Amino acid sequence: MPRQKKKFVAQQKQLLEIDPNDIADTVPEVFPKERLFSLPARGQRGVRYPHWQGNDTLLFVSSVRDTAHAMIFSGALFSWSLSTGKITQLTENARIRRFTLSQRAQKIYAEQVQFGYSQLVEITLGTNHVKAITHRELGTVYDHPVLNRSDDKLAYLRVKANSNWQLVVRDLVDGLETLIPMPQGYQYLAQPQWDMAGRSITFVAGRAGLLDIYRYDFELHTLYKLTDGQYVFTYPLYLSKERLLFLAKTAQGTQLRVFNIGNTPEVNAISRFTPMPRASSTGVLLPKAERHHTPLPSQPYDIWRQSTSLAVGGQYHSIGRSLLHVGITGSDLLDLLSWQVGVTQDLAGDALSGRFSDLRYVGQYANWHAKVFDTRFSAPNRSQHHGKHSQRRRGIFLQAGTSYQAEHWRLDTHFAGQLGDERTDVERDDLRWSRFALSHRWFEDRQSVAFGSHMSWHWLQGKSGEQSWQGYDLSARLFGRVDTFPWYISGKYQQRHNVFMALGGLESPIADNNSHVNTLFIPELSMAGLRGSHYQQFGGGVTWRANRPWLYYHQYHLDRQLIGHSYGLRLSTKIEKGSWLGKFAPAGVSNLRVDMGLSRLSGTSLNDENSAWLGIWYDLR
Repeated sequence: MPRQKKKFVAQQKQLLEIDPNDIADTVPEVFPKERLFSLPARGQRGVRYPHWQGNDTLLFVSSVRDTAHAMIFSGALFSWSLSTGKITQLTENARIRRFTLSQRAQKIYAEQVQFGYSQLVEITLGTNHVKAITHRELGTVYDHPVLNRSDDKLAYLRVKANSNWQLVVRDLVDGLETLIPMPQGYQYLAQPQWDMAGRSITFVAGRAGLLDIYRYDFELHTLYKLTDGQYVFTYPLYLSKERLLFLAKTAQGTQLRVFNIGNTPEVNAISRFTPMPRASSTGVLLPKAERHHTPLPSQPYDIWRQSTSLAVGGQYHSIGRSLLHVGITGSDLLDLLSWQVGVTQDLAGDALSGRFSDLRYVGQYANWHAKVFDTRFSAPNRSQHHGKHSQRRRGIFLQAGTSYQAEHWRLDTHFAGQLGDERTDVERDDLRWSRFALSHRWFEDRQSVAFGSHMSWHWLQGKSGEQSWQGYDLSARLFGRVDTFPWYISGKYQQRHNVFMALGGLESPIADNNSHVNTLFIPELSMAGLRGSHYQQFGGGVTWRANRPWLYYHQYHLDRQLIGHSYGLRLSTKIEKGSWLGKFAPAGVSNLRVDMGLSRLSGTSLNDENSAWLGIWYDLR
């Protein structure tokens, strides 16, 4: 007797012992289930097609990163020991989907999907040896392999071009195949299941808009219909010779049900065609698919086949900043080589203006980024210690980087440098610098909770005029999610020797923190004009869902003194191919940066003020 039922019976017995005249509760149709074990999916890779191996181990398929291609994920087989909680990966580069297990031979039979082809394979556990048992052919797809209890016959589904799904039984000893007859006019076929004796096979088929469970008897060569369209039937499973367990999808949800097979009607109208034709309840079918055996001409991918478009962006800050960006951008189909040429103008004053060109290339082993810019800055008198100053900065920036990515972590490194000059109101200096960077990112996602870290270190050296300088940047960020609420805690420390850093301003396509290492663009400070050699920032934030504005708090230190803090709402994200927002963007829109915020700024070295900003522009970084 189940535990919950025993508890219910004991409660009712105690109730009647206290008061024999009391009325016992009605026995519920279904008792609450007790959760014994739980395995959450990690990293959004999924837990699919669970299968028992004995009484203590579950096998399942989950997506893993391909060892040869870091951006490709494929199915691998895992085992989960319930007693120890240990998870073990059993296959490497198998690229499998649904599978069935041979308990005695320690082999699995699975559908393998590779290079667009589907075929059935036999994989020996332990050695990871893969043996094909069907030929792969363009247009032929396999699914739902299932072994009988004797491990000598394999049932599976197969479909060929312009045909309907077929249920096939293969004798693993001599390789002979048998086609199972279907009800005439069927349109759907799924989930075959052997009975315990291996003398019949059960499956779900759809006909005339209704799903039913059918059983084919191999000894009598007869097809039986077990149900009459009462539910949306899925995954029938034999509990005993005469009892069948299945999932029933109803208007009240999915229910687990059992019924006795008993006497069932024989199906006389069956299809025995090879291949079986497609059927439709409406009589409307798509034209037959054509397969061309003549090899089509092929040629190497050409990144120089570029498509171009007009790039228009804008930024607004409530404290007198209105930037307009106009240019031309382009890229190849796969976005391996992308570029942008444009000009920027401050419509409300002379805070920032100039022209720029950007080039980015994503290679197999390294990523390249080049930028040429000619900018003019003018900072207003918002500092208590410095007056208004203007400067013109021209330069060529080049960065080369590479990365290595494993299952849950990623290591990035790059080398960058810049040559140019800088002019102020009173002098002109040659400017050059180089930078070496190393960063590490780790992330673990377990559905209900996620957590990760991102740490980076930059070492810099350069020369401004005759003055040599050095410096380094350190940053650390802890982030995660609890249920649907993302959060982060971050810290940053930047130091320069023999040179000052300038704080404040809007980051834009013409000037950013990556190519202007001694100018820290911080929109909350809004071109404050503050300068120093040591900068620290601490803060954190939380939001209610991914890709939503953050409720944040940041604290700023300059030359080891607290200069102020800000809090409010902000969002900085990118619309690109494959991103969540990119799915809803108009066709052709990618590399689009969105930056917005609403903050309250206060401190000892800054004026108390409210500020708001909004920016939308094309960004190749």
